[in-house]
Amino acid sequence: MKYLNTILFTAVLINFSFGQNTCSGLYFDGEDDRVLIPYISEYNIGEGDFTMEAWVNSVREERRIPAILSNRVPGGDFTGYHFTIHRWLAGNNTYYTGNIFMRIADENYYFFVEAVPTVQDGEFHHVAITRENKDSSALLSIYNDGLLVDVLEVDAGKNTNTGSTLVIGYDYANPANTGFEGFIRDVKLWNVAKTAERGILEDYYLEPDLTDSTLLGYWKLDEGEGQLVKDYSLYANDGKLGETDLNEDIDPIWGQVDDFLCYAPIIDKTGKELLCPQEKVTFLVDGDVDYRWWLASNPDKIISEEKTLTLTIDQEDTLFVEGSRGIKDTLQLSLASFDFCDKTITIFDFITPNNDGLNDFFEVENLEKYISNELWIFNRWGQQIYYQENYANDWQTGIKGTYFYLLKIKEKEYEGSIMVK
Repeated sequence: MKYLNTILFTAVLINFSFGQNTCSGLYFDGEDDRVLIPYISEYNIGEGDFTMEAWVNSVREERRIPAILSNRVPGGDFTGYHFTIHRWLAGNNTYYTGNIFMRIADENYYFFVEAVPTVQDGEFHHVAITRENKDSSALLSIYNDGLLVDVLEVDAGKNTNTGSTLVIGYDYANPANTGFEGFIRDVKLWNVAKTAERGILEDYYLEPDLTDSTLLGYWKLDEGEGQLVKDYSLYANDGKLGETDLNEDIDPIWGQVDDFLCYAPIIDKTGKELLCPQEKVTFLVDGDVDYRWWLASNPDKIISEEKTLTLTIDQEDTLFVEGSRGIKDTLQLSLASFDFCDKTITIFDFITPNNDGLNDFFEVENLEKYISNELWIFNRWGQQIYYQENYANDWQTGIKGTYFYLLKIKEKEYEGSIMVK
């Protein structure tokens, strides 16, 4: 197996150090590297709607058509489809650099959008193409980093089927010009036409619903080693590097990319989906460097720009965090019942105020999670000797005996005795 640590190409250095985290991807050599996905009947989209999407990082300069995803056959009649990036020479030696290109059956579809920045700039970009049938015609739409770039109205009835292997990074029908040079990750194939409003703009940076039957294939290309390329969709149709289970020269190379795609902010969700009313919880995000946190109930108010967020809620809500390049993560916040929340409170019923650091104060464990509380303490004759809002586990007395407490957390009350020894 060949592995990649650093690559220098077209005067661009890609360094694969990633701090405490690693982000694997597949690097294709621009000649004949490929990933093969076995054919299954679900790939027979035919004349129907589809969405194809991937993250790509490419810097190829000369006129080529580097393949992202293809199902065309060797020496065939160019049936099927070829999803690619195109660098096309137009009049006056003007190049349309790094635009998306699609061929379906016998028809080429060019998207000449000069104002759109190239996707062949050595940075990762999310690219997508969709087909949506409309009566006697169809709409082909291309997206760059979640935004709609161009739409072509084309003839309906173009059949995408070949019954052949899916190929990532290479096209068997035109092998001389279609080798992809650079990284490819997160290839997805759908049998529906997604739109900016229905998934691309809001979800292109997130993992899809893996139980969605319209997701025909999802290959993350992040295994980092071995020959297997796992399919995370319901169909679990795993692929492989090259054409055999052995190491070959046509295998793409595993590498670890230092790029924002892998710095997407991820909220530490462990045990934090179900909150008690007025519970104070700290959320941590891993990845990126600059953040914005907000709640769905007040989307215009940025509540923090730090890596951690301490939050108290009294209603169900959705928490959002956004990284510096617009990549988001979300967490649904749900309120638990007080019966559930009672289990988080432990009240210790004795203190030994000898300043040895053990049981010196009246302590309510986990009280710090609730910023709204009141505490009353009474002597054995029922006289109030202490009161505190937002008690902080700091009451003690040097007079031995039995005392009584009343603790209120919002509408819930706790009563009991304290033995001072």
